[in-house]
Amino acid sequence: MINELQDPAHWAYPYLEGEETFEYPLANGTCRLGYDPYSFALQVSRCGADNIYVYSDPIKAVWLLPEGADDEDCDKYLRSDRAIVLEVGRSAILMNELGRLCKIDLLCVREENKTDPSKPASITFRYRILLNK
Repeated sequence: MINELQDPAHWAYPYLEGEETFEYPLANGTCRLGYDPYSFALQVSRCGADNIYVYSDPIKAVWLLPEGADDEDCDKYLRSDRAIVLEVGRSAILMNELGRLCKIDLLCVREENKTDPSKPASITFRYRILLNK
């Protein structure tokens, strides 16, 4: 069981879009979305009860998408922050090393259940790799 949870393949989501629940403490905060050349490492950590940090360390860039912004205009908000705070209900854009883009919508943040270790902290998110960008 431990070996399976530590295997990076266990935390890989190869589709171009989907909705996933990611138990990030079990995977050192990192999962993989998509596949080459549309591959993205999503690295997160706990920030608060309804938000997370999203890091640009394993990719080229990450930025917060303003509320109401259209996916087609997402690249005009490009920034080069090392990390952003992503709140439930908000979206972020990831840029991989090849300049491809992926949109992340944070749907839910669950705190660690201290009385039940079988329920670690997790996030639920929707992602979509933007093929036309």
